[in-house]
Amino acid sequence: MPSQSHFSLTLTGDDLPGFLRLVPMADRLGFRNLGVGDCPSLYHDVYVKASLAAQQTRSIRIGPYVTNPVTRHPSVTAGAARWTRYREGARSSALAVATVPSTT
Repeated sequence: MPSQSHFSLTLTGDDLPGFLRLVPMADRLGFRNLGVGDCPSLYHDVYVKASLAAQQTRSIRIGPYVTNPVTRHPSVTAGAARWTRYREGARSSALAVATVPSTT
């Protein structure tokens, strides 16, 4: 059986109206995954954006693109990911965590 290709999309930035316009379009076009950029000092909250995206879509899997344990405490990330999984069900995608090398 031939393998099937899947496409993913990552949206970053702080343009919330633009994000909310693109998300349903990505779902309609058949993208499999939507990665939401996570940078607390630059973007709207990743989990709020993921929840808003879930309200506007039917099948695309949604989750943070990458999160940084230095700027977002791991317990906060775990709690938010759990809520996102509860809210979105099986459409919540896995989380990637970036590590920062120690400079000390």
